Amino acid sequence: MRIAAIAAVVAVTVLSSAAPAGSGQQTYYHPAILGSRAMPPLPNLPLYWIVERFPSHKAAEAASGTTGIAIDKDRKFWLFSIRRQGDWSSGSVHVTQVGPLPIPVGPRYTLRIGFGETTPASEIRIHTHAGPEAWYVVSGSQCAETPAGVLHSKILPPNTPVRLVTTSARRRAFFMVLHDATKPWTIPSAWHATHLCDV
Repeated sequence: MRIAAIAAVVAVTVLSSAAPAGSGQQTYYHPAILGSRAMPPLPNLPLYWIVERFPSHKAAEAASGTTGIAIDKDRKFWLFSIRRQGDWSSGSVHVTQVGPLPIPVGPRYTLRIGFGETTPASEIRIHTHAGPEAWYVVSGSQCAETPAGVLHSKILPPNTPVRLVTTSARRRAFFMVLHDATKPWTIPSAWHATHLCDV
């Protein structure tokens, strides 16, 4: 099955449109969406975001099954899947598994994989998702503030406003959103952060 995967990092407007120069409005950083796919009905058991690497795109694609997206990034061949814990593909390099994911009840789901390269000056709009978001930070560090305080987890629960801040000179990270397909994948939030990550 051919999946929607974009090998090149193409900047797309996902949270807000950039303000015109001199307008005085906030301009937000826009991460790149690398791939997305509609998901089959998910089993009622703990599921994880599984991140693997392969020697070729063909190998990653062959292992993608019905819940994975093969991505070419930084001359490496990645596979991002929603599976049970420890359900690694044969012949892959095991990178990380994040979970269990707090998946809300919904009629159908869409998986989106993105990538962001940010600095402390990069302003990411406060937002929520109709499903969990998770991060795999390749390099650098980040801080996520929510209404409950600083998030000490790689998983953002569904419908939770977040302010994401880069806490290193540069941060490079993949992210995953598994959302209710009947709703927008990202939703701007009116919540006002207290800038705990700036301390």
